[in-house]
Amino acid sequence: MNQTLERTRVLLVEADAERRALLAGALEQAGFAAATAEAGERALMILRQWPRCVEWLVAGSGLPGLVDGWMLAEEFHQTHPGRPVLLSSDEVQRPSQPHAIAVDFASPADVAGTLRSLVSGMASPAQAITAWAA
Repeated sequence: MNQTLERTRVLLVEADAERRALLAGALEQAGFAAATAEAGERALMILRQWPRCVEWLVAGSGLPGLVDGWMLAEEFHQTHPGRPVLLSSDEVQRPSQPHAIAVDFASPADVAGTLRSLVSGMASPAQAITAWAA
């Protein structure tokens, strides 16, 4: 397993506990260190308290509470301005945001594989969108 991925921390924000567990398991199996949050408010606290510890963000665009995935992407981009964020698009979307990949969540393995491709530089955000849309 790639040593770089083993140190790569992903913040996964998903309201559905079962889907969150499946996605976190797939990310861990792919070699990522997955931190999870069930709501946007908790994720926002994590991003603000440990901005350099979270290297990638995977979130639902519509989350319960006042903080949605788009707000989390904006916060994440304060620390990582050019890094894409993977956002589910199964809810009402805001207009396109730079460096946000908004797609339907595929299988957990597809999410982990897409993120692995982005981290390793094997795929650009545009290629990731194409892969997820297929």
